[in-house]
Amino acid sequence: MSELTEEPTRFNQVGTSGSRGTAQNIIDSYNETFEFNIAAQTGLTTFDTGLVLPSQLQAISAMLIVDTAEVTGVTKTLTVGFTGETAALMSATDASATGTLGVANGVAFPNPSGLKLLVTFGSDDWVEFVGRIVIEIKGVK
Repeated sequence: MSELTEEPTRFNQVGTSGSRGTAQNIIDSYNETFEFNIAAQTGLTTFDTGLVLPSQLQAISAMLIVDTAEVTGVTKTLTVGFTGETAALMSATDASATGTLGVANGVAFPNPSGLKLLVTFGSDDWVEFVGRIVIEIKGVK
């Protein structure tokens, strides 16, 4: 498993303030968007982004941007998910053509603290693929 060596790019953090139990039931929350550059590495099936998740979050959306399509690999799909979780943000997503593929999913992870965001390639013989994964999360403080 390879680990990302650079910090993820943080695009945006937006929050609201308030206290639990007020008349409006406002809680402190935030949205964050992360982008990870990924590329094919021969013999590698799992790419560790290095992003360790905070507690109490929900993945709002995930997007795959294929800059260079995979041609050589036997299985040209990838999955984006978290260590130890069976639910995936993107499952068996085709990377054989350039473009942007996105999914709004609202996958909730009740206790994600300490889990890492992983990208799993369909086979270990990818050569050409270059792309980016963009993940948007909503968290509660």
